[in-house]
Amino acid sequence: MHKYMSMNTGGHTIRCKIYLNPEETPRKAVLYSTGFAGHKDNGAAQAFASEALSRHKDWMVIVFNWPAHGDDDKSRLTLADCDSYITSVLAWLKNEYGIREVYSYATSFGGYLILKYISEHGNPFQKIVLRCPAVDMYDVLVHGIMRENEYDAIMKGQDAEVG
Repeated sequence: MHKYMSMNTGGHTIRCKIYLNPEETPRKAVLYSTGFAGHKDNGAAQAFASEALSRHKDWMVIVFNWPAHGDDDKSRLTLADCDSYITSVLAWLKNEYGIREVYSYATSFGGYLILKYISEHGNPFQKIVLRCPAVDMYDVLVHGIMRENEYDAIMKGQDAEVG
């Protein structure tokens, strides 16, 4: 029901997990975007894929790691790389499977990235589902997760390991 694959494109290695019914040719796809610190082996993604594929036999669900998440090769998370990952996965769905109808299911940080992508590139999705908590990300990071020395490093333009 699932398989792993790595997509090498544009200087990126995007690690993906694909859910599909092996006896069916997928005609539609759901791009499942995890939240901050999430990864492709997400239990919620597996539950979603199981339910979706039980109802829609000719669909596939693809989950991928954001840059610097899970077993991704990158050591830094940048919005430009996140944008490139979405672009690459969408192109791969069209080129490898001929998928023309793509849906988006996105959680938290993934929802932000999908909305940012739509704002900058137009909407490639038939429909989107956003499962996003209403939080002040700055407040959560600065006052709940980061240590003072990490905040100071970021303010100086340096890297900081947070979370």
